[in-house]
Amino acid sequence: MSPGARAKSALYAAGHALASRPVLLTLGFGALYLATFDSEMGSPDENHRYNLGVNLARDGLKALKRSGFASKYPPLQSLLAAPLMKLGLWLDNGADGLWTHRLGLSLSLMACVALVPLFWYVARLLDVPARRAAVATALFGITNPIWPYSKRFFSEPLTALLAFGSFAGALAYVRGGRRLPLVLGLACLAVLPVNNMIVPVAMGLALGVMFLVEGRRRAIWGIAVATVVGAGLVAGSFWLRFGKLTNTGYNNEGFWFKVLDGLHGLLLGWGRSVFLFAPLLILSVLGSRALWRRSRGAAAAMLTALGATLLIVANWWCWWGGICWGPRLVLPVLPLASVGAAALLAEPRRWKTGLALGIALFGLYVQAMGFSFKHDFDIYFWMNGDYQEERKAWFELDHSALCRMPRHFREHPWDLSSSLLTLVQTGPSIVELGQRPVRRVEIVHRGDALIYNWSIADVFAVVREGELTRRIPAGQLGARLLAFNGPSGSAALDGDPATRWSTGRKRLDGMWVRLELERVRDDLVRLELEHMPYDRDFPNGLSARVQADGPDWKDVPARAATPRLQWSPLLYAFAGLGLVLALLSLRREREAQPSAQVP
Repeated sequence: MSPGARAKSALYAAGHALASRPVLLTLGFGALYLATFDSEMGSPDENHRYNLGVNLARDGLKALKRSGFASKYPPLQSLLAAPLMKLGLWLDNGADGLWTHRLGLSLSLMACVALVPLFWYVARLLDVPARRAAVATALFGITNPIWPYSKRFFSEPLTALLAFGSFAGALAYVRGGRRLPLVLGLACLAVLPVNNMIVPVAMGLALGVMFLVEGRRRAIWGIAVATVVGAGLVAGSFWLRFGKLTNTGYNNEGFWFKVLDGLHGLLLGWGRSVFLFAPLLILSVLGSRALWRRSRGAAAAMLTALGATLLIVANWWCWWGGICWGPRLVLPVLPLASVGAAALLAEPRRWKTGLALGIALFGLYVQAMGFSFKHDFDIYFWMNGDYQEERKAWFELDHSALCRMPRHFREHPWDLSSSLLTLVQTGPSIVELGQRPVRRVEIVHRGDALIYNWSIADVFAVVREGELTRRIPAGQLGARLLAFNGPSGSAALDGDPATRWSTGRKRLDGMWVRLELERVRDDLVRLELEHMPYDRDFPNGLSARVQADGPDWKDVPARAATPRLQWSPLLYAFAGLGLVLALLSLRREREAQPSAQVP
């Protein structure tokens, strides 16, 4: 066999090994997303839910009422994340730190991973052969558009798992008459409103249509009971948090957008099309007829759930979902809407294989952009709140995220590398004072040398005392810290690394902090600014100047904390998993080759 033929055979075998192990493949994707974790949350929706979760972890259920003003959103996401956050608070020694972030947001990652074996279960319920079900599941695992939300605290991953779980339970009952999966599915449907207010309506309609088509009319009573229970849970949460059953906290938000414009954006818009961000839907739509032949109820439920969700979301005032990745508000029903692809791939044809390969390759590109997407990127901030400008991001190819992000990475290559690596700060930032007379010290970041937030945990002063020096918190000198954005920086002068001052903004030229002393001092050797231990949370370029009692400023040497890049250990684990699968595939291929006959 020639080297080229051996390489082609090995590549095919490796791909087959990955496709036949969809759960392992998905765990690998999960590891990669966890490795590219960042501690930033750019959406008020996330921050509201996250803060409620932290309060629940600290104070228990009584935080629901106290935190009501800060979170209008249904509290299930926060309730389920609270035990994980409690463990994180313990590991962070009581502060809301990196462990609290990672463990709290891991709820979304677990929901994303759990969707894949559930997809396999649904495919097997539809009598898709095991090997073809594995291929369809692997394709779903690769192109699942909810993956980017595994690093966020949005409700979509958990909502998708509950919605798909309710469908899987109902399908198991329809196909085999099993009551336990039905009960579990209806339980998922009952708690859906406690996490999302749009999807429960679509899923209730979808399951009702499924039972009608399959002649299981008695099961519709179960949907009615689940709906009543869900409505009661939501009403109870409103009363507990806001004191009124009619107060939802959504104020003037509602359904008044033009439905046709919303549908145009969700179906054909370059910035929010479900077919662009979830390309497996193309196969699913083509496979709806094959799905109808296998299960009329499943096909009816799939089309009803997708159609109802699209219509409801298209009428919502913010159908585009805000600054986010893809059609966020439609994501929870997309796993169900992808089931038709399993039915299509159950009957192998060459054109299906070619189309599936093309969709997988395009899906990998979309996922690569999703891996790297952060709310910090200047993908949408040029819009300045003008909806006519925003329309360009939703409807024009040149302004869509899928096109703007590659250009963004060419202009800011650091952003791409920081998505795949962990940036670790080594040492403090230093301002050399050299015992010159000082009353004020001003520190400014240089141009665009800032990497995301600039946070200061502590400011220490090194004071000369005779032949010795002493390092003390700057607050003990009677100093105060002023900042360009108004807030006092006193939290950075108390010697407590758990408190900090932060710019709270991204890449603004001329950001400065100014340390003011009670009197002129000439015994200060240097200032040391310690930063938070988060990735990309400190400047990499500073300048400084000092002032005594006069009006003149004098430049002094300053150097920023030195950043270094470090691969996450999870990336090594991910690479090792791929190597093991490749070796297993080569071994299987070698064993499958016919041995030479002995003459």
